[in-house]
Amino acid sequence: MHPGWAQTPGVESSLPRFHALTRPVLRTAEAGADTVVWLTAADRPDSEPGRLWMDRRPRPEHRVPWTHEESGDGARLYEACAELTGIDSQTSTSARKAAAA
Repeated sequence: MHPGWAQTPGVESSLPRFHALTRPVLRTAEAGADTVVWLTAADRPDSEPGRLWMDRRPRPEHRVPWTHEESGDGARLYEACAELTGIDSQTSTSARKAAAA
């Protein structure tokens, strides 16, 4: 989920020049949170786990060809994270399926 650039204290303090230049077009914090809240409450099929969402719509994950992952990259990343954090036994099957996609 991508919230877009939003008018928040974090953007203002960590990126002051960016904030000054883009302030007129930045979203409100509420607008930035809209999609994640909507995804949490929406009645939708879970047939597309792992998609990038913005403005309540799935978006392309890759803008340029060299950013496409190789088959199995998600599963390898999941396994590395599970090993490093020790949370594998607590993780849901749907999260594993999403990582493998």
